[in-house]
Amino acid sequence: DFKSAIADFDQAITLDPSDADSYHQRGLARWNERQADLAMADFDQALKIKSGDIPTLLDRGTLRLESGDKGGARADFTALAALAPNDASIGLRIAARYMNAADFSTAIGQYDQWLAAHPKDDRVPDALHGRCWSRAMTGKELELALVDCDMAVHRSMPNSDLFNSRAFVRLQLGKYDQAIADYKASLDLQPKGASSLYGLGLAEQKKGLQTAGDRDIQAAIAIDPAAAAEFRRVGLVP
Repeated sequence: DFKSAIADFDQAITLDPSDADSYHQRGLARWNERQADLAMADFDQALKIKSGDIPTLLDRGTLRLESGDKGGARADFTALAALAPNDASIGLRIAARYMNAADFSTAIGQYDQWLAAHPKDDRVPDALHGRCWSRAMTGKELELALVDCDMAVHRSMPNSDLFNSRAFVRLQLGKYDQAIADYKASLDLQPKGASSLYGLGLAEQKKGLQTAGDRDIQAAIAIDPAAAAEFRRVGLVP
C-alpha cells in the first residue's frame, strides 16, 4: 500500500526532518508508485543527511540506471564499492542490478570481476547463474553461457530459475531435447512458470510437436502476456 506508506513517511519527516531513513524509505515507496523524480529527490536528500549510506547509494544507483543515467549509476556504484571494499556481497548486488536493468554487457563484466576476485565464495553459483543469463540474453557466447549454467546447476540445490536459464541457452543452441528436459524440470519445481512454459512450447514446436507446443505457448501467455519478450529479444518466435 505505497500511497499510505508515503503519507506516513510524510508525517515522519515532518516530525523529524533530519531522519535520513525516512527519506530513503519514502523514496522506495515513491519509486514503486512510478514517481521516479520524487524518489530521486528523496534519495538525494537522504544522502545529504547521511552521506555514504550503502543501501541508499545502491538504490539511487539502481534508479539512475533504470532512468538511463549510466554515468550517475556508475558513480554511485563506484562510491559504494569504495565504502565497503571487503564486502563481497556489494559487487554481486551491483552486477545483479545491471542484469535486472537489461544492461547485460556491463553485467557480464561485473560478474567476471566478482568471480575472479571471489572464486571460493559460497555465492559463486549465484554469480555463475547471473552471468549465464546475461550471456543468454545477449544471444552471444552461448557455449560459455552453457558452461556457466552447468557449473551453477551442479553446485546448487534443484532450482527452477536455474533450469529455466539453462534451457533458454540450450534452446538457442538448437539442443531441443535437452531444452525440453530442463524446461520440464523447471516446471516440476514451479508449475506456473510462464517463461518455462513458453520456452517448452517453442522447443516442442522445433521438434515437430506442434499441438503440444501451441498449447504450452498459449498457457504461458495466459499466465503472463509478456512471456514472449525475452525470447523475441534473441529472435526466438513461434
